[in-house]
Amino acid sequence: MEPYLLCSCSQLFFEKRVGAIATVWAFFAVCNIAQFAGWLEWFSPIRTYVWIIGGGSFPAITMAGCLVSTVYLRGFSAKHESKFSLYLVVFGAAAAAPLLGDF
Repeated sequence: MEPYLLCSCSQLFFEKRVGAIATVWAFFAVCNIAQFAGWLEWFSPIRTYVWIIGGGSFPAITMAGCLVSTVYLRGFSAKHESKFSLYLVVFGAAAAAPLLGDF
């Protein structure tokens, strides 16, 4: 199936429920890990007809974007915008820390 179709349908179905969207992302991520680990070899005769494109990697990346946007919009519409901005700065610094490790 088309990854964007899967992700957009799940995004529309689960709306702003972060836990449910994170579960869908985790499902796609586990499918991707299982495919690359070779745990799904028994599924290969049927996989050409019924399987996720890219083994779950494309939908996992797309779903991660949906998850981030849902968290971002949910935090921005909350009462505590200053706390959310602090979280964004902290997580951004944590994400950039490995890049700055050589200095």
